[in-house]
Amino acid sequence: MLIILIYCVGILIEYKGSWRLPNDRLYTKLIPGFAELSERGRKRAMAKFLDSCEVVQTVKPPFPLTNTPRKIRDAFGNNLEPTSDQYRIGVETLLALPELYEVSQSGNRILAYLLSGMRCKAIRKAVPDLRFAVSTSDQSDGTTEIMSAIAEACVTMHHWSGKNCRVKRKAIIDCRSKSQYIGYHFHDYSRVILRAPKVQSAWQTSTAKKKIVLPIPYTDTIACILGADSAFLREADEYMQNSCVFLIGCGKNEWGSARLSPDELSHYAPAALQALRDHRYEIAAVLREWWSGAEDENQWAAEIVADARASFGSPDSRYISVTLDPKKLREAVAYRVLLSFLDFVVERGWLTAEQADTHRAGAKAVFDPDPIEEKPVRRMEQLDVFSEIMSTFLEDTSTKIVPLGERFVKADKSLGAYREIGGEKFLVMPEGTWARAYLQAARKAGFETSFAQQANWERELQKLLGEAGVIKQPSAGSRYRYDIFDNGTRDKTYVLALPIGK
Repeated sequence: MLIILIYCVGILIEYKGSWRLPNDRLYTKLIPGFAELSERGRKRAMAKFLDSCEVVQTVKPPFPLTNTPRKIRDAFGNNLEPTSDQYRIGVETLLALPELYEVSQSGNRILAYLLSGMRCKAIRKAVPDLRFAVSTSDQSDGTTEIMSAIAEACVTMHHWSGKNCRVKRKAIIDCRSKSQYIGYHFHDYSRVILRAPKVQSAWQTSTAKKKIVLPIPYTDTIACILGADSAFLREADEYMQNSCVFLIGCGKNEWGSARLSPDELSHYAPAALQALRDHRYEIAAVLREWWSGAEDENQWAAEIVADARASFGSPDSRYISVTLDPKKLREAVAYRVLLSFLDFVVERGWLTAEQADTHRAGAKAVFDPDPIEEKPVRRMEQLDVFSEIMSTFLEDTSTKIVPLGERFVKADKSLGAYREIGGEKFLVMPEGTWARAYLQAARKAGFETSFAQQANWERELQKLLGEAGVIKQPSAGSRYRYDIFDNGTRDKTYVLALPIGK
């Protein structure tokens, strides 16, 4: 049996004139009794079978695939090493992403996710369930142009050469214009192409293809998918887990992506978009250094993830097991990746410490905002609230309060009157008038008013106020009576009497 050994991909077995990726069905045909063996037995049988095969070709794709060349092409077509100024321009343009949108959290999340995507494989080794994908239903020209420009700035290489093979991988996967009759598949956008070796097959009808095309994964890179349906996303799922992916107007999927609403992407700065296009090679140069800049990437990722987990605090002895929300953990990891990137560019001298602090503050406001201090609930029955409401009430309704010495007439629709009782000045209001005005003012001011839901709440509140000495209280009971109409109805007229001038 003949096989082609493809490094980092697998093997191809020549069977009945064609090259096939092995699976249990093929092994069942090639190895007697394979289906009846145990798992351990199947592994031993596969190993023995492959040892007996002849490797007719060895294929070495240039993994890992670099996203951009080390050198930058200048205006004259020369490939030159990036200068410090070009790195600074790249960093400056990249860190302007949070300013791209009016809603700063959109740009911050995109920036943190794409930085995580460049080292995604190591991060997922530390926490396999993590996935850096951003999706939006917004298919407007503006959103499509921006996401495409970001992908093009992060990835400037699309073709690579290896031993006995070529690799093609697109940063922008545009599924919008494909015919529904022809369809599209993942290997249309990311594939390794190898020339089938000329061999004398054991099969007399050997018609093996001259070219073999196999899908290859997106690893430590960025991709933008436009208008893909659910079937394509299911096919692409296993190949795109170790990368950052922007899903624009795509079908339903189980990628657990962070969602950005059309409102969050509706207003953007055209100048920032143009800067992405003008300085895409400077951005790519910076990201290439970030992609390859960790001395021990696995150790770096483990520390990032451990720090992110620790930020949620430690459960006490009441808990047996705790599972973190993967979406919240992803946000915590992405935030710390962004902070690590800021440390990286400061260390390289492409950003000052002061500038980095400004970007850290912006990222913290999005990913780790300070908790909002909860103000105590202020209720309408509290004494200080009563004093505040009545003080504002007197200012706003001064023209509806009858002056001292003038007659109070109900038909004039006055709210109350100033009266002298026992040599002291009071604001006197009919109980019903005061209760309606007080409740309305309390609601308008935003105070908690559930006290008013109980029966006879105005009597209960007057009792509290009278016991505290805030209003005039009778010698017996809690409701004060006063002949505010000067018509001999004192015994029937209940009022609230508020001392004035204390």
